[in-house]
Amino acid sequence: PVMVRFIGMVQDMLNPEYYVGEVNGLHIKYRDYHAAMDEDDIDSSILQERHPLVIVPIPSCSQWFNNTIVQQTATNRGAA
Repeated sequence: PVMVRFIGMVQDMLNPEYYVGEVNGLHIKYRDYHAAMDEDDIDSSILQERHPLVIVPIPSCSQWFNNTIVQQTATNRGAA
């Protein structure tokens, strides 16, 4: 999986999602995982919660703003 950076505005917060945080040693916080399990087989102590967001591009975003963000990103990568 590849992480990407997206700069935008939060338009909406969706209902929370509950998921099993780890399956067979694999962390699935940022992935979809579907398994055939009975609800009784799920250990509620390992359930986690995440809040999906709807992100939209910033309206009327100017070129100088985009250039500034790109420069800051490059500077932060060099410092890390």
